[in-house]
Amino acid sequence: MQQVAPAFQFRFDALAVPLQAFLTMSKKIEYWESDGHWQAYTDKRSKAGPYKSEEYFIKRVLRSRDKALDVGCACGGYFPILKGQQPDIAYQGVDISAKAVALAQKTYPTANFRALDASQGLPFGDREFDYVQCLNVQVHVPDWRNLFRECWRVAKRDLLFDIRLLRQNGEFKSVALMEGGDVPYIFLGQDTVQAMLAEIRGQAQGLHIFGYYHPPQKGAIMPPGLKPDDCCMAILWLSRGPLEPQFEVNLPDGLLHNVGSALF
Repeated sequence: MQQVAPAFQFRFDALAVPLQAFLTMSKKIEYWESDGHWQAYTDKRSKAGPYKSEEYFIKRVLRSRDKALDVGCACGGYFPILKGQQPDIAYQGVDISAKAVALAQKTYPTANFRALDASQGLPFGDREFDYVQCLNVQVHVPDWRNLFRECWRVAKRDLLFDIRLLRQNGEFKSVALMEGGDVPYIFLGQDTVQAMLAEIRGQAQGLHIFGYYHPPQKGAIMPPGLKPDDCCMAILWLSRGPLEPQFEVNLPDGLLHNVGSALF
């Protein structure tokens, strides 16, 4: 009898990347400490402002006097963006790269930054921050499930968490081929996102999702049989209020149309 592969699996067949090689690469942070990476980031991303999906939510979520946590803050580019929205917030940035944190602290001396691996635990109390954002991070973190759990644990009111979403079911662990070194690039299928949200069933009162089709970053290898335009850049806004559950999905082609059943 022919064996059928399960829908939930790691996909390496189009990459010629052995599993052990991927796991070894995933544990290294040399790329995130490279001068070339952070020079490019400083020259481009930190000066570009928020992406369309990020701007869609930040204006709706961030409030005056919020205690805000920026997970994966890189060189601190979001500090002036968030301050521009709400000047009186108390900002804390964390990033796995000590070099990035040093650059951020030098650029924004009035802000607070710490170097740590958020996927291995955040050194903050439960519900310590009114607003938590984790943007452009999950896609590079093999232990993204624990990253999500930790971000939600420390969020008192709202969490913004972005993903690279595919229509196909499963978790697809790929790579992005970068000049400074290859890095993990992880796509999530619809069932995987539903399973992630099911872990916090009953804890969130609001779920709003916004996204659009857009090719992944340059150098990212798509899973077998898929085109770059099959990637959906999506942000999940999870809220512990209001009192009545609120649910809104603004994604193309009916993606995640029934995801609310996993959460409420």
